[in-house]
Amino acid sequence: MPMPSWLKDYRSTPFFTQAFIELNQLQEKAFKAWVFHRHMLFGGKCFWWGEKKKRPGPHEGIDLCFYLDGRNKIVTLDERIKIPAAYDGKIVKIFDDFLGRSIFLEHRLPQISPAVFLTFYGHTLPSDDVTPGCSVKQGQRIATVAPPKNSVPPHLHVTTAWSSKTPNYDSLDWTNITEDKQLQLSDPLPFLGGKFIMVSHDSLVKSLTR
Repeated sequence: MPMPSWLKDYRSTPFFTQAFIELNQLQEKAFKAWVFHRHMLFGGKCFWWGEKKKRPGPHEGIDLCFYLDGRNKIVTLDERIKIPAAYDGKIVKIFDDFLGRSIFLEHRLPQISPAVFLTFYGHTLPSDDVTPGCSVKQGQRIATVAPPKNSVPPHLHVTTAWSSKTPNYDSLDWTNITEDKQLQLSDPLPFLGGKFIMVSHDSLVKSLTR
């Protein structure tokens, strides 16, 4: 299904990476670009950690785990990293996932209601003031990255989606996110902003073992 014209308003003003840099007090020279392996991206077929086993289905979003600093060194995210909201919105759901907790945010433009744009953040530790039903502002801290578990490195999973009407959030979770016919997943990368580079799996393994 083609992307609706109103959704391009969000994609044309990506703010997440800028907010991430500011919130974590990373000066310009301390953050140059996100670093990805191909299986970390939207539609990836395999897990990018451990034995790189095949996923049960295509990756529903992207995983943020590494960035390049001013010395061209690959830096790994950890549980001190603060996570910003990419846009003004409302928290519609928080629930447990296999590393931490997932936060679902709903974003609305008055002129296109009841259609909604959604951002989902997985593997987090939500801030104390972030609860279902509360409103958040663009750039506001909503969580930190959850610690590692069972050899899975700490990372932030981000999914973006849109729907022509408000989804049933009570039943929506990672097991059925691709089954909701009203929900259209989209590549989160254009909504992040900032630069990115692609590296080999071996480069990531070296970063994780330093």
